[in-house]
Amino acid sequence: MRIDRSASSFVVAQEARARTALAVSRPVAPELSPTFHAQLDAMAQRLGVDRAHLMAVMWFESRLSPAATNPASGAVGLIQFLPSVAADLLGMRGAGREKRAAAAVAAMRAEDQLGLVEAYLERVMRGRKVTTLRDLYMCVLFHQAVGRGADFAIARSDAATPLGRAIYAQNAALDRNRDGIVTAGEAAAAIRGAIPLGALRV
Repeated sequence: MRIDRSASSFVVAQEARARTALAVSRPVAPELSPTFHAQLDAMAQRLGVDRAHLMAVMWFESRLSPAATNPASGAVGLIQFLPSVAADLLGMRGAGREKRAAAAVAAMRAEDQLGLVEAYLERVMRGRKVTTLRDLYMCVLFHQAVGRGADFAIARSDAATPLGRAIYAQNAALDRNRDGIVTAGEAAAAIRGAIPLGALRV
């Protein structure tokens, strides 16, 4: 499966997923192969990010299952690609491209899907250094928050638009202090608090 790395065809839409990680249908992750781990090492080096952070984000999003699917948004895969993003990354065109792309991603082995993860992160990072777990997760969840600090609001219960309020409602579980605002720091804290990092072979 060809991965389209050209920026012109890529539309960054991950930030509009309006979903909660708890809604994702997660099949039991297969045993990750030595090939997967070797490719992950190389990818982390190329991107200049922490390998443990990559593992943590993928675990939080999909429990490391490449077939994990969100029934509400259709997001699929290791970092929960929206179907439109998957179609752009795969260079798919024409009618039904999103459905075809989601099916193609779900059918990939974890090793093969890492190429999509890298292509997506390259485009969102745009050469910026991403050194924290918070900023790496923001690349996936809400890319405008990258580098903006822990207090940057990514969702508000009093947002001006119905979509904004829906995004808050879908992610309200991340609002740790229940103030009606989900911050980048709160989202990152959810990962740190939920993931058994010692079990990830990081």
